[in-house]
Amino acid sequence: MLNVGGRWHSAVMTHEQLIAASASAVETANLIVQIFVVVVAVGASLVALWLGARDRKHSAEIAEADREHVQALAERAQKHAEELADHQARTALEHQKLMFDLGIAVRLLENIIRGGSTDELERKRMGAEALALIGLLGPERLPQQWARRQLDDEKLKSIAADESKETFIRDQAETQLMANGLIQGIADKIAGRPSDA
Repeated sequence: MLNVGGRWHSAVMTHEQLIAASASAVETANLIVQIFVVVVAVGASLVALWLGARDRKHSAEIAEADREHVQALAERAQKHAEELADHQARTALEHQKLMFDLGIAVRLLENIIRGGSTDELERKRMGAEALALIGLLGPERLPQQWARRQLDDEKLKSIAADESKETFIRDQAETQLMANGLIQGIADKIAGRPSDA
């Protein structure tokens, strides 16, 4: 016998009492399992939210890194394109300069091959043409003829500034200086150097 609240009860349970106690225990176990399932579900949801947020952050970092990489590639491609265009422009200019020099060289060669003239005016014209053509070709291509005719810039500047010289001689010197400057400007552009011309 069991004393429960001042009353004595039999220690043996009846079948109905046993079923009721078992049902109560099963309900309690079910309730505990349901609470556990809810707690696990809430925990899983929180973990899923955390993983989703982490994945979004990671995806954003990857996207930013990709954008930076693409930007760097685009900048390198732009720089390469500009360098290529600059190289092509210098190459084209160099080719044009060579063709120009070839035309001038042919004219000078024709002038020299003629060997002069008995006509005084024609001889002066041929000499002036030869001087101009040698001036256009420059000291790099014709160093001996350039030196004999004293066509360096300092000499030409002194001739152009010399008031005792005739006007046409000063004009020739000034024009040759201008041509020398243009030729130097073309050479600077071909070499990729800054130019005043």
